[in-house]
Amino acid sequence: MEEKLAPVSTFTDGVFLAGDWDWAAREPLTGPDAAGAWHLSREFPAGLHAYKFVAQLPGGEERWHFDPNNPYRTYSGGTENSGL
Repeated sequence: MEEKLAPVSTFTDGVFLAGDWDWAAREPLTGPDAAGAWHLSREFPAGLHAYKFVAQLPGGEERWHFDPNNPYRTYSGGTENSGL
């Protein structure tokens, strides 16, 4: 899967993918590119997966974001997430 995250503040210390396969394991995205997008290539097994993007701000604050390019939603643990 090649995922492009809409521009996130350039004041981030990074953007990560988190999902129901292991919410604690954050996978770093590369970027931002010249257009301000962040990228990650990852294989997923068949099935439904809940995920969000996590922007790491200076000082350790995290901001969780739905995938702005994917309108599909699913729930994991009672929390709404992007789904694929």
